[in-house]
Amino acid sequence: MKKILWNNGWSFTSDINKTPCTVNLPHDAMQTEKRIPNLVDGSGTAYYPGGTYTYTKELELDANEAAKNILLEFEGVYMKSSVFVNGVWVGGRIYGYSDFYVDLTGKVKAGTNQIKVIADNSQFPNSRWYSGSGIYRDVYLHMADEEYIRPDGIRLETVSLDPPTVHCRVDAKKSEAAQIQIRVVKDGNLVAQAVGDDVELVVKDAKLWSAQTPELYEVEASLVKDGQILDTMSERYGIRTLAWNAKEGFLVNGTSVNLRGGCVHHDHGPIGAAEFYDACVRKVSIMKDAGFNAVRIAHHPASRAMLAACDELGMYVMNETFDTWFGLKCTYDYAMYFEEECEKDLTDMIRLSYNHPSVIMYSIGNEVYFKDVDAVSKISRKLTSLCKKLDPSRAVINALNPLMSVMGNSKNPTQGRDDVVNPRREGKGSALAGSQLVNTIISFLPLVAKLVGSEKGMRKRNAVLEPLDIVGFNYGDFLYEPQHQDYPNRVLCGSETFPAKIEKTWNKVKEMPWVVGDFLWTAWDYIGETGVGAVGYDEKVAFTQPFPTLTAGCANIDLTGLINCQGYYTAIVFGQYKKPHIAVHPVNHAGQKLYIGEWRMTDAVHSWSWHGLSGRKTQVDVYSGANTVELFQDGVSLGKKTVEHCMAVYDVVYRDGELRAVEYDRNGNALAEDVLRTAGKTMRLTVSPEKEQIQAGGSGLLYIPMELTDEDGIRMIMEERQIKIEVEGSATLLAVGNGALVNEDLQPYVGNTIRSHEGRALAILRSTEDEGEIKVTITAEGLEPVVLSLSASF
Repeated sequence: MKKILWNNGWSFTSDINKTPCTVNLPHDAMQTEKRIPNLVDGSGTAYYPGGTYTYTKELELDANEAAKNILLEFEGVYMKSSVFVNGVWVGGRIYGYSDFYVDLTGKVKAGTNQIKVIADNSQFPNSRWYSGSGIYRDVYLHMADEEYIRPDGIRLETVSLDPPTVHCRVDAKKSEAAQIQIRVVKDGNLVAQAVGDDVELVVKDAKLWSAQTPELYEVEASLVKDGQILDTMSERYGIRTLAWNAKEGFLVNGTSVNLRGGCVHHDHGPIGAAEFYDACVRKVSIMKDAGFNAVRIAHHPASRAMLAACDELGMYVMNETFDTWFGLKCTYDYAMYFEEECEKDLTDMIRLSYNHPSVIMYSIGNEVYFKDVDAVSKISRKLTSLCKKLDPSRAVINALNPLMSVMGNSKNPTQGRDDVVNPRREGKGSALAGSQLVNTIISFLPLVAKLVGSEKGMRKRNAVLEPLDIVGFNYGDFLYEPQHQDYPNRVLCGSETFPAKIEKTWNKVKEMPWVVGDFLWTAWDYIGETGVGAVGYDEKVAFTQPFPTLTAGCANIDLTGLINCQGYYTAIVFGQYKKPHIAVHPVNHAGQKLYIGEWRMTDAVHSWSWHGLSGRKTQVDVYSGANTVELFQDGVSLGKKTVEHCMAVYDVVYRDGELRAVEYDRNGNALAEDVLRTAGKTMRLTVSPEKEQIQAGGSGLLYIPMELTDEDGIRMIMEERQIKIEVEGSATLLAVGNGALVNEDLQPYVGNTIRSHEGRALAILRSTEDEGEIKVTITAEGLEPVVLSLSASF
């Protein structure tokens, strides 16, 4: 079928704003809402409310087009969507993360047709994190004549590496006179071909796909009749095999791989939940720079864009279905629909994942309650069996929290599917309900968590674990050894772990072949679950923080894409960063008692610019994977120290100048160094667009980091300014943001001004439909403006 991107020119209204405006998809309607300080259970979504949102667009068809086979594909509508054509309901989806099709064949007419989509996110709260609202992923129009290849009609699987052989099945509506022709192309060269809708193709001298070598082929299917091509479709595909066992671990192409994993939610910070391929590429690229080779999509199916980015750049994916089964974690969450919808949504996740070499595991749940072992084990068997029926090539995992194993499954008797709810209602929420209570216990009472989720308790619930290929444990590394003793053939994975314990949990992965990886919470900061990684000075902090806290604040990479000290420490632990890294505990908080939870490793920053604070003593950590490090202050050695747990600790009295850390091998040979210098007194606005050209058409993004620096480019971490961005030409300003945990100025992402945080901010441009020049003017208080000349092209 001909596939047409159908994103631009939608009319948008909400239940509180009936005045229509024109928007281009993807569009996060939650970003149009004002944050509400006392929103009921608002911490999960960063105090953004839900609502009901309506999108309309006209579909113009001539008589020939109206007679064709026509589908509309929605990659994601949050949530409870209803699609209407000329006022008649034609489809929709409850789950906000599923890709679904609506068949318009025979339901449209020649001339003008009105397509209307209602996204009902009014039953709030329904998510433990920032979900976004509306049509936040791409929409496609599919059209075909009588004979065609069905959407997602190509199925590819590597069946052998000796010789490299790909099984290709093509699902088409065709007559007996028509045939399917298959071509495999690499770098413009034909490397294999066959005729038939169920064939095996041998690719000689194939370059194999892995996270280290993300080699991709183009597999093209053509529907041919009487010498004419009636339809074509192509898929990007990587040739690779998977296997797993307790002796060798997880094998990609026959080689054991330790999964250096990070969990991510689906939002992209300042642009909210709106999904763009460029945003996904940037996220995956920076994650690789931070040492990760695997990502867990928490806790929902990944988008096509995210999977394509992982294929292209080389990133293993644990693709996950649900945060909940039939035990509610929020008043109106997916648990209300799970039993009747779960198989359909899992099927669609596998459909989207099938041809992506990056996807190595299907996770069928996250921290599900399983006190009722019989009921939950039936679900475990059902979902695992469905995965194996649809795709036996990948592992099935469930991310289980040992503490939640003793919690019940009953639905909240006070809620109902037809409840009319004010999504913007204010009042007190249940601050310690569901998983929030569990996380509080894990954080502040770890011994209780271990006792409740003990190996004895897990044995009683083993029926839930037995159907799985891999058992995932969230915060359950204490179970790795006893599980192996009880079930020596069982494969385990740290599906969620504390960043503060990464050195300990990663060593277990290296030492225990039956533990195939570690997925740290989290790789990238996200909106909602406010203040999970908050720190306190002389004051303890709770698991969640009040308005105007905006983000979780527990990640290795902040909302702007900056790898922080925790991120570099993790990369060093993983063995992926080969230099020392100096981490300075904030000098402005020197002498104060630090309170920090398990979901954040440190408050340290990579800076030695603390003007006006000379004479204060602070702690300086040197992260290193070497044997010994030495720290120099202004050229004077502060001593050599043996590295323990990838770190050496120094007490240093601050003064403007230089810190230099040198790492040495066991023979005393210098290996590498890291240097921090104090910024000078002259400030400038330094702007560094990540590329000079944006993809035209409406879906291209261009990121512009902005920093307050001295003339040598050293960031002034204690200086802040209001920054204004103005854009002219073939792009618009999509969003602005910074890496701050708390949004003190209450500035929305959708404005054109942002206050820097620790001397840093970010602007994100979106292309228009047209090619052309782009002028960006950036100003900050008291500083010379910066003018950028960029361009947009196809």
